[in-house]
Amino acid sequence: MRSRKTLLSALSIVLAVLVAACGGPRVGDVHGRIVDEAGRGLAGATVRLGSTATAADGEGNFSFVGVELGTYELEARAPGRAPYVAAVTVGSRPTQLEVVLERIPFPPGCEPREGDPELPLVYCQTFAQAESLEEIGWHVGSGEWRIVEAAGKRWIEGASDGGQRWAYVEIPELADARRIVVEFTGTYVSAGNTWALQFPADTPEQAHGSTFMVLSAWDGVYFRRYHENLALAESTIISPPKLMTDEVVPLRISYDSETREADMLRNGQRPFEYPVRLPEAYLLAGSDQTLLKLYVNVGGAAGDTVARWTDIRVWAE
Repeated sequence: MRSRKTLLSALSIVLAVLVAACGGPRVGDVHGRIVDEAGRGLAGATVRLGSTATAADGEGNFSFVGVELGTYELEARAPGRAPYVAAVTVGSRPTQLEVVLERIPFPPGCEPREGDPELPLVYCQTFAQAESLEEIGWHVGSGEWRIVEAAGKRWIEGASDGGQRWAYVEIPELADARRIVVEFTGTYVSAGNTWALQFPADTPEQAHGSTFMVLSAWDGVYFRRYHENLALAESTIISPPKLMTDEVVPLRISYDSETREADMLRNGQRPFEYPVRLPEAYLLAGSDQTLLKLYVNVGGAAGDTVARWTDIRVWAE
């Protein structure tokens, strides 16, 4: 009888071990971080594991929890970065990953030049090889925007068509940047004269949001601060004379949040109003300030505006 009990006990132990083995963890977790070449987290990067997708947090971190064991395709993407695709095997122990997304090479015409700021170049677009906005990462907020060729260059063109119109591109390096320099060549080609570039902006669904605006208007080139889509009129700095139709002008605007200084070069010359020291209330930085916007509006009695931009460069740190 005793040997029979011993046998039953042994069988019970074996059965329990088998049940435990069969009922053990059949899922695993995947954790990781999306970074650039310098190891900085890429906030908002999209990550897909098999058929499940998520977005990286403000530090570039992501997680997939409770994934069935097996091998999956992992894909990561971020604006201005080459996509990353690799096979990942999920086991019962947590999988830790670091994914480096390399910058898409700048197009021809973005080579370093004498007189460039001593800051990292984080964005450059000449539109030389672009056929559409979408293929180079631009988004339309409102209106009709297109790539055109004129005067031996390729330009991004927007038309106001009776209202405020804007297009934008995301530049992750603008987030929390202490120093930003933006350079572009612009012109307007219609009777209107209200066109602008905005940086660093935060709200893709609004014409302005919170941003700085460099605006060609009725009596000169304006530099103005917007807060929650409203212009802070007292922040406006006007540099005459106004830009004329078909006048092609290169502009460079610098912003330093530490020195609270804004500066401008117009046709390579500094207007007498610059540099200016900004009140502390006008300083602008934050993790959401990652957009560069182009903007056109009706020019009052002058009518609609058609404007063009090219050779856009951005340096930031």
